[in-house]
Amino acid sequence: MRIGLSNGFKIIDQDYNPKKWVLLFFGLFFLVNLFLVGNNISLWDDDEAAYAGFALNMYEHGNWTNPEFLWSDVHRKTPFHFWSIAVSYAIFGVNEFAVRFPASLAVLSTALVLLCLSGQVFGRAAAGWSFIVFTTSFLCISMAKMSLTDAWLMFFETLAVVSLLRYLDKPSILWNLLLWAAVSLGILVKGPPIIILIAGVWIGLAILHPERKRLIGTHPWFFGIISLLPFLLWAWFSYKNDGGKLLVFLYEWYVVKRIGGVVFGQTGPPGYHFVVAMIAFLPWLPFMLKGFWQTIAKPRKSPQYSAIFCWLIFGWGFYELMSSKLPSYAMGAHPAFALAISLVIIDYLKSENLSLFSKIWQFNIVAVVWVILGIAIYPVFKILFPEQSTYIPIYSSIIVLIALPVFFAGKTLKIFFSALWAAVFILILWGPIGNAFDNSPAKSSRSIVLALKKECENYQLTKKIPLVLCGFSNRQLRMSFPMYGRLYFSEIREYTKEQFFEAAQKEEKIMVLFGEENLADIIKAVESKTFTRPYKFGPLPEWKSLNDQLKVHPFMYWHNLN
Repeated sequence: MRIGLSNGFKIIDQDYNPKKWVLLFFGLFFLVNLFLVGNNISLWDDDEAAYAGFALNMYEHGNWTNPEFLWSDVHRKTPFHFWSIAVSYAIFGVNEFAVRFPASLAVLSTALVLLCLSGQVFGRAAAGWSFIVFTTSFLCISMAKMSLTDAWLMFFETLAVVSLLRYLDKPSILWNLLLWAAVSLGILVKGPPIIILIAGVWIGLAILHPERKRLIGTHPWFFGIISLLPFLLWAWFSYKNDGGKLLVFLYEWYVVKRIGGVVFGQTGPPGYHFVVAMIAFLPWLPFMLKGFWQTIAKPRKSPQYSAIFCWLIFGWGFYELMSSKLPSYAMGAHPAFALAISLVIIDYLKSENLSLFSKIWQFNIVAVVWVILGIAIYPVFKILFPEQSTYIPIYSSIIVLIALPVFFAGKTLKIFFSALWAAVFILILWGPIGNAFDNSPAKSSRSIVLALKKECENYQLTKKIPLVLCGFSNRQLRMSFPMYGRLYFSEIREYTKEQFFEAAQKEEKIMVLFGEENLADIIKAVESKTFTRPYKFGPLPEWKSLNDQLKVHPFMYWHNLN
């Protein structure tokens, strides 16, 4: 069998497994993209900055039960993710890398579960290819770059499902304990989603899987209750802390409102999450569509397909029925998509006649991507961020050049260059493009607070005075402002306009960051020389709201440190 190029360059062995060097190559690329690229850009509002603030409060004040931070009440969740960030602070210090390290670790762990644990169920070749597919998914890595709770949830969901499948293949107390330990920790990450997935997969396998009788040995009626104990213990301490207010909020906000309605306009039509998955697996789109069809059309074709079918139905299909939608909701199904794609890749490698399939694939990789980069992204950057748009054509050309061999290489090398294109795309997206965007007015909260810090340093007052936030409009209530303020000032305070005037008259030494509300009154007071103590007043770097079509919302500063 001729594999790869005529010079003996091979990426698969005789059993269609990816060669070890291929796994190592993409594994190292994955580690670079995951831990070394884009992890130091400023915090994303609102979720990531709120989570960073929750963890900082836990780390500094020792309240490990109830997440608390200024302006962040609606982002409160069960605490596992915040605990992990707080531990990361203790290891790496309080910085952006530490905020994202736990989510990066969760994404890495998910990939390793696919590579090291799924092979017994889906075959060693499928495990290898699913690892490569997963590590070149745009959205899976983005879960780490924005430090979302869904990264840990995805890991525990994947570990739970794979452990259940391994138990079905060969019953063992190890797999049963791993199953319920994963469920238990998944509940501490985000509550019900992991219960929905595992309960649904268990019931689906009880109907479809040939070894369904073995499911009885998992004893969900006993271990399922035991798995709730860590959550119940946390809930008890939380109740003791605030009388149950947080628990009531979590139930009403994340169960009643999310399932029965829409919050913050976060919605979409049926098919929303499938489109998200298509974008996430864009380099593998033809494989994904074919794998999805095979899984849905023939769930009884094999135990592998019945497992993926149940996984997709309750990890993806369930969330299509909800009115409330965000791209991260169905992340628990993305490892299942990766496995479905890997099975089609193996069929593709075995087939001798897939020319039409290859042409569709080539068009998807090169033409569609070039259109996205050259016709969509560049003009947007050119209009909104002209200084940052300079290198977009260069980056898009590099990515297209890497994809071009898909047209000419043998079918095994088509796979290699598709994965390479995806890995380089992720590198450029979160590297130079991410940093260009980070230096734009759309993400200037860190630079604004750093400008205030520098002003304090001129008076040798670093970390010795409070930062006062005053008159922020609804568009300006970004959690990254108090988060960065906590890092560089002695404390954070929030004043009304009247409280600011009173503090200024009392000659309280403060640094004030003004938002746009009541700014006219502040300017009038400054011009009328209302204040007796010498002060400085002036503008700050331009800030454009991502929540308001990049409209400019001005900030000003005032201090009496002279």
